[in-house]
This record gives sequence, C-alpha cells and structure tokens, in this order.
Amino acid sequence: MPQLDKVFKVARLFDTYGQLLTERQRSLVELHYLHDLSLGEIAESEGITRQAVHDHITRAEEALEGYETKLRLLEQDTAVGNSLRRASMLVRAVEEDLTRAIGLLDEAGSADGGSVCPEASDSGDAADIVSVLKSAATTTEKLSALIEKLSTT
Repeated sequence: MPQLDKVFKVARLFDTYGQLLTERQRSLVELHYLHDLSLGEIAESEGITRQAVHDHITRAEEALEGYETKLRLLEQDTAVGNSLRRASMLVRAVEEDLTRAIGLLDEAGSADGGSVCPEASDSGDAADIVSVLKSAATTTEKLSALIEKLSTT
C-alpha cells in the first residue's frame, strides 16, 4: 500500500493533470491510488505483469511531476488558497474591531446621556475608540493589498 503522503500528492497531481496522461496510465493510476488496489491485483485484472503495472504507474507519476514542474498549477493553487485564508482572517479581524468600536461608542454614548460623539465622552473612551478604529483601518489596508494581489494571480 502506498504511503499516505504519496497518495495525497499523487491524487492532487492526478486531479490537476490526469487528463494529460495516456488512457492506460490514467486507468492504472486510478486503480492503484484511488481504488487502493495492489500492483498484483491490478496485474491480474488487466492481464499484464506486476512489473508492467509498476512501470506504467512510475511513468505516470513522473509525467504528473513533470507537468507540475513546468506548469506550477498546484503551487499557484496552494498560494491562492493560503492568501484566501489570510484574507478571511483579516475580514474577521476587521469585523471584530468594528464590533468593538461600536460597543465603545455605545458605552460612551450611554455615559454622556446618549451622544455617540467620542469628543463628548471621557477622553479615555475616545482614545480607546480611536485606537480600535485605527486598528480596523490598518487591517482593512492589509486586506485591500491582499485582495489586489489575489486579483492579479
């Protein structure tokens, strides 16, 4: 049975580049990696030697690796996925900062009889509000830069 890391890697390569393999290579890779058949089981069902199965699968793996070396689609996909996860984290951070700022504004408004103007409340509250809003602005700038980077990928 192939090692799990290798299975995962070949499966990702196969999903991306499988259509570029010959029909025979595609079929044998599917049987071995996706259906978890041994080389001997495949050889018996296909009426070929175990060595022939091994050779076809090895050539298919080399071809898949070669396509990735030249095209880098998985590498780019991984980079985009990482960027999207980072963007999602930044969006959540902005939402948290803005929620916190709103809460501080509400508290400041309650303390001074209903005004939500930071200047009308305690200077500490105003400083807290300004700090949270600056943090939200910084996070938003980072998010904008990341989105710009993603749009050019």
